Amino acid sequence: MSAERKRVWIIDCIKAVMIIFVIVNHSNVFDKDNPFFLLFINPAVPIFMALSGYVFAASCSRKSLKEMYAFPRIRKQFLRYFFPMMLTLILWVLFEIIIKHLKLGPLMKKLLLADYGQGSYYFYLLVGLIFIMPILLVIVKKYMFLGLLCIGLATAGYEFICHSVNLGVGVYRILVFRYMFHIGGGMIIFLIIDNHRKKQNDCVGKLDFIMSILSMLVGAVYLCLPSFGYSYRFFSYPVWGRTSMITAFWILPFLYWILKLCWSKDCKGMIGNIISLIGRSSYHIMYSQMIIYIPLYYKFDQMHMLSLSKRILALILIAAASCLIGIVWKKVEDTLIRQHHIAANKTKEV
Repeated sequence: MSAERKRVWIIDCIKAVMIIFVIVNHSNVFDKDNPFFLLFINPAVPIFMALSGYVFAASCSRKSLKEMYAFPRIRKQFLRYFFPMMLTLILWVLFEIIIKHLKLGPLMKKLLLADYGQGSYYFYLLVGLIFIMPILLVIVKKYMFLGLLCIGLATAGYEFICHSVNLGVGVYRILVFRYMFHIGGGMIIFLIIDNHRKKQNDCVGKLDFIMSILSMLVGAVYLCLPSFGYSYRFFSYPVWGRTSMITAFWILPFLYWILKLCWSKDCKGMIGNIISLIGRSSYHIMYSQMIIYIPLYYKFDQMHMLSLSKRILALILIAAASCLIGIVWKKVEDTLIRQHHIAANKTKEV
């Protein structure tokens, strides 16, 4: 297995762990103000955003802005995001109309604000990523840390404007601008590691280590505020402050060291293949858990009344079902896309 392939496995591994954390986060099984939950479970989506920046920089760092905004590329990305979302949306609409008898007005409002399931806002974020990542990559490539600082200031400015105009939390949550700093940070991580590899410098620098510790300390203190009875209100919306830009100070050093030290690691055998499969199917697993949670969501309000063992068992079953459905879903979709490409090529040849 080539070094490049092993490096992809590590990214899939991180994605696999994070999608499980997303499922845990969307349940009411554990205390969400617990420091462990705040530090390791809750930042799953910000880590996905930072990884998106890393992967985009890895694949597009040598492309021009025009190439990154090429219509065929944007269309391909959009359609891959669109179809899983659309199937989930159809199932949700049927559930709301047939089971809950929801009327058209409230239904349309929920659709517009992506209020149709656990993680329904994610599609909006990914569409935003398609259009914002090329610009962020150009800035980061040209100015490196100065560019990241500007992106950070722009993200903080966005938070300030949202509060100044009292932007509704429903709108705030679906806009990708709140994750610009995470995305830019992921891009910086790739550029630094790629530069080290070209120089064949894999040593651990003291300055890197010290800066990482200081950064993580800032992020950890911020994330753990609810554990000490404080609110995120001073910087972000109380509910979404747990994923605001300051969390990047905690997660980016983690990603940096994992990707720097473990990029050539590999886990062979069945376990490694399963982890890789879950990671590659993480987007479809996201929608699988959303489908499962649609009829169960209101049941989770009473979850705290069950014993801990029963709560954990319910969560394990939901996570296992979500992963299984998501993996099969991804396999079927890949097969259909491959068959479509084969048919299209045959048509061209004729």
